[in-house]
Amino acid sequence: MPEPVRRNAARTLRALRERRGWSWADEARAINDAARVLAIEAVARTSVASLVRTIARWECEGKPVAPGERYQLLLAYAFAVRGNDVAVGRGSDFDELMSVFADLGASADRITALRAQITRLATCGHNLLAFLSPGLRQSLSRALTAPATVSDEVVAQLADFVADLDAQIGGLPFARLQVALAPAVEACRLLLESNPAGPVGTQLSRTAANAFMIAARIAFEVRDFDISARMYRQAINAAGQLPSWERAAIRTSQALVTLYSTRSVPAARQIVDIAVRDARRSDSRVMRARAHALLAEMAARANQEKQAFTALHRAWADVDRHAGADPAAGRFGPGYLEGFEGLCNLHLGRGREAESQLTRSLAALAHPRQAVQRAVITADLALARLRNGAPEAAALLLHDCVDLAAATQARVPSIRIAEVRRELRAWRTEAFVSDLDDHIYDALLAPGSV
Repeated sequence: MPEPVRRNAARTLRALRERRGWSWADEARAINDAARVLAIEAVARTSVASLVRTIARWECEGKPVAPGERYQLLLAYAFAVRGNDVAVGRGSDFDELMSVFADLGASADRITALRAQITRLATCGHNLLAFLSPGLRQSLSRALTAPATVSDEVVAQLADFVADLDAQIGGLPFARLQVALAPAVEACRLLLESNPAGPVGTQLSRTAANAFMIAARIAFEVRDFDISARMYRQAINAAGQLPSWERAAIRTSQALVTLYSTRSVPAARQIVDIAVRDARRSDSRVMRARAHALLAEMAARANQEKQAFTALHRAWADVDRHAGADPAAGRFGPGYLEGFEGLCNLHLGRGREAESQLTRSLAALAHPRQAVQRAVITADLALARLRNGAPEAAALLLHDCVDLAAATQARVPSIRIAEVRRELRAWRTEAFVSDLDDHIYDALLAPGSV
């Protein structure tokens, strides 16, 4: 967007703050308060001093920074609600703020959704459940009044809501998904406290474990690492009485997030070992295959070739023999395993084998839901081509990965892109690397690019 428009947006943000008589610290405290109401824990726990620095960047006319989606929501709430008064109509501070967001690049669909969210939230008692559909909101409101009486129908509705959000990973910004999931996470926590027995209790535990696991993954994507670790612990606790394959599923997700948030293979390996034990005790060949594939990756990263190929052999044995009735059917399969084996060969210096396996994996993972995994495999394939002596082909393929990373806004593809780009340093004066750098900047690094 034109710089004069961005500078004018920064001036308007300052004017809105000053119109309320707020200092930067006052606005920071208002954002903290909004985050507590909306259960956005990472911002609720952010210091006033840190938020003041963030607000200053938004209002800097020289080089203004647009508020991210999470902060858009919090600012919208803060400027819509003043004590017991709510103003969201034409000419209100809230309405003017929506125009600022539009000037800073927010889409019309995003503005419409934000208006609807805040209007619903601010006009119905400041209840977090206002983010949910009317039917689910009413059902949960009754259930939370008397948690011990929660019905299987309400839990099924909650499970469907969580599953619908999970299906949107890769298609919606993670900050938006985090806000959308927050009421379900909070409802699961409150309902679990009543410790319902029987089938309803089991289904609630399963729904809660799934919600907490997804919340942990999303927290990682938006760099809330402490919250991610805590949500994984809650997911494991909720899954305590569930079949062991479900705990293994949580552990495999936790292991990958641990690997990329701590960059520690030993820390991730400890979690993988637990996942393998849980998976081996289960009746799910799919989950055993996934756990063994992850074990193979950790071994390959540690240059333990024999352990890596032993684990891969076990993973292929389970993938080849699994039946459609597997309780974890659809969560893992040959396409994914080809990618793991390709990555293992890449770490172990077997570039030719890696390239063919990663090519097959990329061809197999064609579903829109697999966009993040496709981005990861694409970066791995680019690295294989580079190590096989084709730097220009690697850079060309990495353009596809940049597009996928920009579309999904997932962190792991961006990490993988950075790894390949570092290995392209020897060709930094070549035009194909310059073109790649321009694409990376425009799609991933430029203000408003994600």
